[in-house]
Amino acid sequence: MKSHQAAMWVGCYSLVPRAVVGGQTPADTVAVEQQPVLLNQPQVGYRPCLQDAGVRGQVLVRLMLDTTGRVEDGSVVVEQSAGTLLDSLAIAASRGLVFRPARESGSPVRMAVILPFDFGAGGPAAAPADSGVFSADCVDSEPVLKAVDPVTYPEMMRKRGIAGEALAEFVVDTSGRAEPRSVRMLYAAHSEFAMAARGLVATARFRPARLSGEVVPCRVRLPVVFQLARDGERPPKTLERRPNELRPVVVTGWSRTRTVWSR
Repeated sequence: MKSHQAAMWVGCYSLVPRAVVGGQTPADTVAVEQQPVLLNQPQVGYRPCLQDAGVRGQVLVRLMLDTTGRVEDGSVVVEQSAGTLLDSLAIAASRGLVFRPARESGSPVRMAVILPFDFGAGGPAAAPADSGVFSADCVDSEPVLKAVDPVTYPEMMRKRGIAGEALAEFVVDTSGRAEPRSVRMLYAAHSEFAMAARGLVATARFRPARLSGEVVPCRVRLPVVFQLARDGERPPKTLERRPNELRPVVVTGWSRTRTVWSR
């Protein structure tokens, strides 16, 4: 048996067979009359958001096919790595491959196969600000707000009886902090609310996002809602979470006392 190398391209959604090219020949293999032929197109978990984040590269995987054309358990080995995430996708896809087996003298035989998985080849390059940063809908677990320093309701807004909201967007890094240069205000009912929301984001501590078991940077949106209440009243209930945003942080302004914050 000899090693067979099939060139494959992984676009945004799937793994597509290309032409068969010559591969390396392991010392323990011999030539065969008929090369194995890939029969199925396995599902590969390479989502568009991974390409958007600039996660791309080629993984070379070596595996052993049995006489039925299926991948033998424990035979998948990464020979050329493109990082933990892409390696894991290539390994998972390799295990589900099905071939028409190689044949020698009319009989099916075991055969070593080398497969190149090209992730994101030919796709658009990621913008510098997005390179290596994942969207919240791409990660396995998104950032979760753990703590934030107390926030004071803007005094001028409190005296004037003005409530409102600010919406901040930023990147939560792998340490669980907002990257200062990434913070931007998408909306603020007043500049005073924007300043208070920026201060809140600067002190916030998060449980960072995870993807395939790794801690990764993640871009999120955090609403900060400024509400008013009178002394002796119960503060308004915490607001429900909206799509594509983290759960709101609510800052309550009281008629006479200093403010407190709640989630």
